[in-house]
Amino acid sequence: TARTKVAPLKGATIPRLELCGAFLLAKAIYNVRKALSLKDTSVYLLTDSSIVLSWLRKQPVMLKPYVANRVRQIQQLTSLNSWHYVRSAQNPADCASRGVTPSELLSHHLWWSGPDWLRQKTTPFDQAPELQADERITMQSEERSRVLTFASSIRLQLITRRIDGQHIPLTQRFSSIRRLIRTTAIVLRWLPRYRHFRQHLVTTPEMDNALELLIRIDQSSAFPQDLRCLREATNLSTSSPLLAFNPYIDDHGIIRVGGRIHRSALVEEHRHPTILPKAGDLVRLLGHLTHNDTLHGGTQLMLQTLRYRYWILQARQVVRSV
Repeated sequence: TARTKVAPLKGATIPRLELCGAFLLAKAIYNVRKALSLKDTSVYLLTDSSIVLSWLRKQPVMLKPYVANRVRQIQQLTSLNSWHYVRSAQNPADCASRGVTPSELLSHHLWWSGPDWLRQKTTPFDQAPELQADERITMQSEERSRVLTFASSIRLQLITRRIDGQHIPLTQRFSSIRRLIRTTAIVLRWLPRYRHFRQHLVTTPEMDNALELLIRIDQSSAFPQDLRCLREATNLSTSSPLLAFNPYIDDHGIIRVGGRIHRSALVEEHRHPTILPKAGDLVRLLGHLTHNDTLHGGTQLMLQTLRYRYWILQARQVVRSV
């Protein structure tokens, strides 16, 4: 439970503490199953927090970083179908968080044995109650603004150059990805959400935001159906080119390679490289940049360098075309 572990010094809301408790449970179950090789054993994870259950059913990209990071880790460690609601009156963890006297604890049936329905052949799980108004406000306060997340993508796609009656995308107007990123960063300064970046020199955070935006646009163009499935937490099509990579969407709306190395000490971009299509202006520019950075290195060297951060579909073919 959240309150039987020392809470952080910085003030945290009750739902956040309950989410931390769910994360502790997910890690404990993962470690126990791994240690005892219980791969095919059914697991039931119970919480009396309707807000936590609602968060677990959302894509992490829709949530703010603190909640998103823990929701993503819980989703990686456990199956969503394993999580169920339990009423507070039947939750043994409440005995520890609310407190009981030693004499009461000796004969406390709920603490020692759990609720009676645990011993039944079929477990009648309760439906989580509808969120109250204050709970909905708390939950929504941890959600990202989806309007702002995608507005910049839509506006940037309109920045084109008209040549012979045709609109030329911004990415086709540059032979250097560094110039493309810098120009995009300058353009983003005119959007309200980036107004605080308006300095004389383009900063590193601005460059990072610009590159992330270019990647989101490239992915939304190349993988529209997969992106929709990931946001809605539905299964990818069996014909999807991303199916083998166990993809997920990170906090910045970027599709990354999934897998079981999330506990590695490597940074996220190395543990979970960004997925990019085999063709496109962005991939072409990345290929040229890598070719120059590796001093015109061979195919294998370029592949290794690219895969520190990116997983390009049919990358060997892309590298050979540079």
